Amino acid sequence: MPIFKRIARFTFWSAVVCTLQSACLTVPAWAQGEVCTGAPPSSVKVNALLAPVEFDLEKTISELTQLSSGAADSTGNRNRAALSFYEAKTGVRSSIKAGGRNVSPGGVCVVVRAIDVHFGITERKVLLAREILDNACVRDFVAAREQRRATVDDAVLRLYVVQLQETLSLELSGGLAIKAATSGEAMEVLKRILDARLQQAVEEFFARREEAQSAMHDKDEVNALERACGPGVRSRFERSK
Repeated sequence: MPIFKRIARFTFWSAVVCTLQSACLTVPAWAQGEVCTGAPPSSVKVNALLAPVEFDLEKTISELTQLSSGAADSTGNRNRAALSFYEAKTGVRSSIKAGGRNVSPGGVCVVVRAIDVHFGITERKVLLAREILDNACVRDFVAAREQRRATVDDAVLRLYVVQLQETLSLELSGGLAIKAATSGEAMEVLKRILDARLQQAVEEFFARREEAQSAMHDKDEVNALERACGPGVRSRFERSK
């Protein structure tokens, strides 16, 4: 296992708000349900969630190595002790503002007026093994590398949020509305539609993030640590795991 570890986890949640006033819209190709027609596009706002980096200094090398169990470094080595661990929790929350009208011969047509999406990294930590804390060189070297990983996340997220804003705005340029027996049923359908679409976005963002993080792999990262902090420093910590 490499000395420097990464992981990402996802959370997903949403909310909907509906009032019964407005006309009805068409629905994008990715939506499913009985649709209505005839009103302007839905507005979309995608906001970036970018949590600050927190530090956890309580875990041991053994605990961090177990957390990252099964991961291999860029040379396929699975036997190295983990001196640090980068954890990022990524999530989405969304709200829908909608209106509607009664339709003949019964039921309602509920139209989405606006969608507000908060997308990104909700929590992240750099975990440093407590055995390295007294060695200022090793501690600072490892912490700086994990901070660079957080910086990579920042860049990927900011770019992706801009692209997601553009994509959703285009997809909803024809509007989004659902016909159902009640407004509650229509809103449940709309919620499922939006959740499914945002889950696609989460998966796409995760793939881009993993690609960017993988590009940081350094076949010489352990030797770089020894060049910075002295010969043998790696092996001393590996014996501690």
